Amino acid sequence: MKKKVVLLSSIILLASCATNNQAIQSSIENINNEIINLQRTVADIKVNLDEVDMRVTENSEKINTNANSIANIKNDLAYFSNELSLMKSKGYKGTSTIENSKNDSDIIVIEDELTDKNSLYTYAYEKYNDRDFEESRNKFQDFLSLYPNEDLSDNALYWIGETYYAEKNYTKAIETLKELLQRFPKGNKTADAYLKIALSYRELGNNTEAANFINNLIQKYPNSSAAKLGRKKLKEWGY
Repeated sequence: MKKKVVLLSSIILLASCATNNQAIQSSIENINNEIINLQRTVADIKVNLDEVDMRVTENSEKINTNANSIANIKNDLAYFSNELSLMKSKGYKGTSTIENSKNDSDIIVIEDELTDKNSLYTYAYEKYNDRDFEESRNKFQDFLSLYPNEDLSDNALYWIGETYYAEKNYTKAIETLKELLQRFPKGNKTADAYLKIALSYRELGNNTEAANFINNLIQKYPNSSAAKLGRKKLKEWGY
């Protein structure tokens, strides 16, 4: 009788173990399925991210291309406006409107004087920013030849000095900016000219003249941004 009880208990235990094993196996299969689904989801996300990244790259390239095209168009417009200014300065006469020439296929456009002046100055300044200092200087000199006593004339002379400074021709920079101080003593670039002359003298090793010009700058234009920078330079130089 005891043997039968023990045998029955063993059978029940084995059956219970089998059931538990089946449950564990089922759980493992479910986990594996979930892992597979997660891997598929991650793969889909990666594909989507790759597509988004590709589109962003394409759009960035298009934006850069468009920006370059716009910059080129602006430069071309400034150049042609400048050429029109030079044509007018050499005696070409025209009107401020669009006219048909004798040849119907030709159209002549002559802009008004204000537009010509601003276009020439803008072109020269853009060339300075492009570090084409020789071209910039030539166009600012053209501007001064055409408009020797206009609102922007002192600015044009100042930027001519800056082109020399950028080329490390400090002697010509000093000469040009001193001309500015003489011709336009009340111009809006006078304070900046004092500072740039001082920096040019410093580059040439003439520290005394450099300090003198900054002191004159501080005395004449104490609240200017140039004077603020000048004070900082004097401290750096030990004055």
